[in-house]
Amino acid sequence: MTEEQTKEIRRRLDEDLSLGEFERDYRSTGEAATQFFQDLFVQVLNFDETMSALGDATWQDIPVHEWPNTARANAARLFAESGNFRVIYVELEKLTRTAERNAIQSLTRSDKTSGWAIDGSFLTVFHAPDEDIWHLVTPYEEGTDDITTGRPVLRRYTLGEGETHRTVANALSGMDASKGRLAERIDEAFQVKPVTKDFYENYKNAFDTLTKELRRKGLEIEDADRYAHVTLNRLMFFYYIQKKGWIGERKDFVRWFHEQYEESDDEDVFHKKWLSALFFDGMNQPEGKSTDANLPSEVESAVTGLPYMNGGLFQPTDEDELDAFLSDAALNSVIRGFLEQYNFTITEESPYDIDVAVDPAMLGKIYESLIAEEERDEAGIFYTPRIEVDLMCRLSLYEQFCDHAKHLTAEHRHQIIRFIFSEPQDWDSKEAGQTEALEAILSDLRIVDPACGSGAFLVGMKQVILELYRKLGVEPDYELKERVVNENLYGVDIKGWAVRVAEFRLWLSLIESADTIPETPVLPNFRYKLQVGDSIIQTIDDERVSLDSLERTVSGQTGELIEELTNLKDRYFEGESGLWDDIQAKQRKVLIQHIESRIEELENTTSQQTLTGEIMRSSLARNPVAIC
Repeated sequence: MTEEQTKEIRRRLDEDLSLGEFERDYRSTGEAATQFFQDLFVQVLNFDETMSALGDATWQDIPVHEWPNTARANAARLFAESGNFRVIYVELEKLTRTAERNAIQSLTRSDKTSGWAIDGSFLTVFHAPDEDIWHLVTPYEEGTDDITTGRPVLRRYTLGEGETHRTVANALSGMDASKGRLAERIDEAFQVKPVTKDFYENYKNAFDTLTKELRRKGLEIEDADRYAHVTLNRLMFFYYIQKKGWIGERKDFVRWFHEQYEESDDEDVFHKKWLSALFFDGMNQPEGKSTDANLPSEVESAVTGLPYMNGGLFQPTDEDELDAFLSDAALNSVIRGFLEQYNFTITEESPYDIDVAVDPAMLGKIYESLIAEEERDEAGIFYTPRIEVDLMCRLSLYEQFCDHAKHLTAEHRHQIIRFIFSEPQDWDSKEAGQTEALEAILSDLRIVDPACGSGAFLVGMKQVILELYRKLGVEPDYELKERVVNENLYGVDIKGWAVRVAEFRLWLSLIESADTIPETPVLPNFRYKLQVGDSIIQTIDDERVSLDSLERTVSGQTGELIEELTNLKDRYFEGESGLWDDIQAKQRKVLIQHIESRIEELENTTSQQTLTGEIMRSSLARNPVAIC
């Protein structure tokens, strides 16, 4: 790898990889793009170009008409090779992960290509009509030379409009075919761990920059740390969401927004005036409502045209009310010196799909690692590997399905195992039957993580549940994803920052595959799905209280109150405003009603149990219980 190679690769990706340029070419868009990538691999990375069998073309057409319909490919071209390693360009009908996996499986099973594709020694460039991005994908199956023996992991870089090509340029420059050990170096180039480690170290530097300045402005250490995290979270949300093109119809919105500020006459008010308008006027109120910031007309139009996101991330915090604004220099170092150097992806990695980019799970890794450093004095980045999360989710679901099923036989258990653990393409819902029963169990599941941390288990469980719906022939849309979060998933953690990160990740997981903006408000309110609290010890006014009998004993007026409370929370989740005080009052009323009914029951018994769970042999003291 040379610095000149890296610079040339990045220059080509930044300046020449353009759908508009390819559309102006005399060839088809797909052929012009294929030529671009062939030039990159042959001229810069020293691969050999692949000639057609007749020698009349600089690539070989692969007959996609022989592939199964599930591949949904329009064309495929083998355009470069080195030894037994090959590079292919595939035009898909639609650029989806499922289509990419099906195309790769077709390559390994086709008579024309299986001879060299079966060991996974190939790279594939994927594109679809009218898309302004390309995916560079390689399959990987650990410990085998035959990727058809299991479900290979697809590792992916995204190239094109709105992407920062620093990381992929560095990776590609390490794939020079003239250097030997090509397969090994390509494997290294598609590792996400170095990106994760690098981002974490730079996040810590950016966090230190912000929190030190906030302390100098008078904030206490804890307040400064919390506000620095919130500010970084808000900025990172834009880096994720701009990938959809929903923010100002741009995929580089943050860069553009910052450049507009630098070109204006304003000085040292980027946080106070511009970001405040963006966060609170743009994201936290209905679309079209004007701001009071007196921004340039084009910027004002972009901010007022933002979709109403709802959600707690852009609601003013106590720290926002302190008017401790960050300097232009500090924010410039965060945006230009840090965040602009990375690619972001809104899709979290699964055990079988990994984007070599900063995904939302990175937030969890950051906070878990910061806690490890602060509380355990352990340096480095810490997180639970996704494959372990996936296994825990499936094992938990297996137990729940067995508990829900009636008259369970050994064959039923085997069917549940196949349903939960099999590969999606290996499950035939028509042949297996019981579709309605399985879907009913899925719908009835209530899953709580009592120490949810930053949401790894909840996001993993959502991924598995949606995969199971697909096995039943139900394609998850935004409404189904929202229903799963609203009705199936719950979480509690004692750390407020962890709950906020879990909310953030669930928000993004709802919209990751949406082609258009959902009906406003875009993000539901998770305040009653994810709670800050101690799930082991329940307290009221610092007194331990046993409420485990509430669910079993509700009746009459208490039951009616709970039903009303549930309805209020559903409306709050859907984004209806003005319900917070009503919900708080209703919760207080439910608790008081339950305690009063328990007091009445205990007064009539000789062996009595206090609210703290202690047994009393004398009559219950008639002191009022304060609920605050």
